[in-house]
Amino acid sequence: MSQLLWNNVQACYSNLEDLESKTSDVKIIDDSKNGYLYISGSYPTCGCNCSSSIGAYKDVNGNYTLLQSDYSGCDWMKKTTSNRLLSEILPEDFGIKSFTTKDIVTDSISPLFYVEFEIPQLGTDTNVNLNLVPFGMKIKEDELICYEYSEYKSEKTSYYNIMELIRSLTDKNSLVSILSGNFKIIDKADIELIEKSIEKKQFLSKNDIQEQLKTLKKVYDVYIQIECTNLTLSWNRKTAKFEIKQLGKKQTKETFNDFLLNNLFWTALC
Repeated sequence: MSQLLWNNVQACYSNLEDLESKTSDVKIIDDSKNGYLYISGSYPTCGCNCSSSIGAYKDVNGNYTLLQSDYSGCDWMKKTTSNRLLSEILPEDFGIKSFTTKDIVTDSISPLFYVEFEIPQLGTDTNVNLNLVPFGMKIKEDELICYEYSEYKSEKTSYYNIMELIRSLTDKNSLVSILSGNFKIIDKADIELIEKSIEKKQFLSKNDIQEQLKTLKKVYDVYIQIECTNLTLSWNRKTAKFEIKQLGKKQTKETFNDFLLNNLFWTALC
């Protein structure tokens, strides 16, 4: 079992093994004899970081199902994998409706959310989080959720300038005014920021800023329809499948402004 788990985390560990004795940044939790392994750390030259966690879930026949969660910062990559098809081990019809009782209203035809699994070291109850795909990354799938994203497997649009503008605005009401196209009532300091950003060719025009915000607003409109963003799965040894054990707390609705400030924007890294 130990060798099997270590073989599965080599994509990350191969970047870290030469540094393991030189830095305290490398973290390893090796409980592989009991079916759990976690590694993380950063490596040169750009301070890239990665992590891998993997767990083995045993069924009544003594067979093991592996579930693995991987992250690579400089690649903007997160993915969940298994030695079996995810559709075989997840609850029946698991998807966006597992996190809401509402019929989601959207015109999106690509994933807006990434399903992230917290692999447990003790026991088999597994927490699942519904996280947003970073703004600007378009995954080539036709569901609202995905189990993998990477800048190498997505269409990318840089929202760096809009991100910086949002963070610089002094009046929260300015976002609403930009969305409606009513620039005349925007706070003086904020309209100066907007005009300077256009002068610097960060945007083509005020309409360009408005259209970019409208695109982000569509994501927000879907996000606020989600009732909870986490749940707990239990492992059924007889069926060798997960079952929904418990839904998380209902999420508190945040403003569009806070939504943009609290989530990730894709930007090009080294």
